[in-house]
Amino acid sequence: MSRLRVVRAACPACGQQEEHVLFASLNGARLPAAAADVLAGRFQLADCAGCGAEFHVEAEALYVDMPRRLWIVHLPLAERARWAEHERRVTELFAKEIGAHPDPQVAELHAELTPRLVFGQRRLAEALRVVELGLDARLLECLKAVTLRDNVATLLEFGPVELVLASAEGGVLRFELIPLAASAPVAALDVPRSLLASVTERGSEFQDRYAELFSHPWIDVTRYLLAGSLT
Repeated sequence: MSRLRVVRAACPACGQQEEHVLFASLNGARLPAAAADVLAGRFQLADCAGCGAEFHVEAEALYVDMPRRLWIVHLPLAERARWAEHERRVTELFAKEIGAHPDPQVAELHAELTPRLVFGQRRLAEALRVVELGLDARLLECLKAVTLRDNVATLLEFGPVELVLASAEGGVLRFELIPLAASAPVAALDVPRSLLASVTERGSEFQDRYAELFSHPWIDVTRYLLAGSLT
């Protein structure tokens, strides 16, 4: 079920405070148009009545799509610094909402679903895009780790960056480069899809190296960047 709520937010352009009706939870299988908005970067988009500016209202939302086995908690990018705290909360919420659900059919999904935590709407869109492309989110993050390590000299001018999958065409995966201190991409990087196949072949090796990506809700190599432990 999808639920709405009213959130008061300030326009980033003029500062005017207004109330906006947003999704508290979104069932993407039942509302495909809203799911398409997520992929198109138009999720939780609002218009300021004061200056007319269009902006995203960043607020917590639960995205669910049972046929695609998606259960994702989206949080504003500003909350990323508290990722460990939020990760624990998401784990507890998933156990309560799914594992202990009174409907046996829902409870049975507990073993088939992987709870996810994402920060920022670009990452939510990426999570959906990965499923649409039939990719494994955990191995994709391992590929990002390899790409960041192997392109240090090229990426140095941008400072610490995260890679967000924007598209996959032919044999190329295109990633947006987004500085950790920003929210918008500053460049793009094309990576041969064959490298993902190589990472997949060495899956057990990467699972040992980046164990948290395979066992925790925040499936994001940025956790190692923030901790200064990316290898």
